[in-house]
Amino acid sequence: MQIQSTDLFVPGKLMESIIPLLVDGLLVLNTDNCIEIGNDISLKLLGFSSPSELKGKHIRSLYAYPGNAEKIIWLMGMNSHLYNCEDTFITRHGQSFICSYSCLQFRNPDGITFSKIILLRDLTDKMIAEQKIAVYTRRLNASTVPDHLKYLTSHELNAPLQAIYNLILWLQEDTGLSLSEGSINIDILKDRVTRFGLLINDILKYSTVGQSAINTSAVNVYTVVKDVTDLLSHHLIGSEVPSRDSHYSRY
Repeated sequence: MQIQSTDLFVPGKLMESIIPLLVDGLLVLNTDNCIEIGNDISLKLLGFSSPSELKGKHIRSLYAYPGNAEKIIWLMGMNSHLYNCEDTFITRHGQSFICSYSCLQFRNPDGITFSKIILLRDLTDKMIAEQKIAVYTRRLNASTVPDHLKYLTSHELNAPLQAIYNLILWLQEDTGLSLSEGSINIDILKDRVTRFGLLINDILKYSTVGQSAINTSAVNVYTVVKDVTDLLSHHLIGSEVPSRDSHYSRY
């Protein structure tokens, strides 16, 4: 279907149906690059209270730097569309804001441009959010929390845990427990202390993330799942203690 220039602006036609559905600002330009139509969102972005105030203004008047408008007009003449350009626009009250915009040209069957559409999207909120994220990131990177975490894990947790493990070994040596129920309980206690120590070491490594290179290695997911299943089965079903060659104590 061919769209004629008169179809674009006649009430009830294509543009009249599309405009209310848009979430971005929309400007329709004529062949002289003057505004013919502006939707409510574009009026709000540019600080105008009614379409009549915006109609007839040259697109150049909306740019904070008019020279950029001339460049865009030239680019639109060379291309049928432009996507996701960014520039500084200015409101009716002189306030500038960064805006993303895309342009589309309509041509008649002879290839002559009879209208241009510009979609505007205010990037102010996006840029503020990105600036906040950058500030938070800098604060996080400069934070001394990782050093405190390393001190806590090294001195307040790891040291007494090692002492508990040593006491278990001394108790085993002093009592000379054989393969009995008491010996099995001692082995379980040693295993729990060992896994707690591994957890502390993992926390210590986590606290240094981003401060040094990370060594990666392949993991057999099937083995991990099987070990976790064996561990849960022992706790929930009450089966016998896993054998010493079980891998689950590593996690």
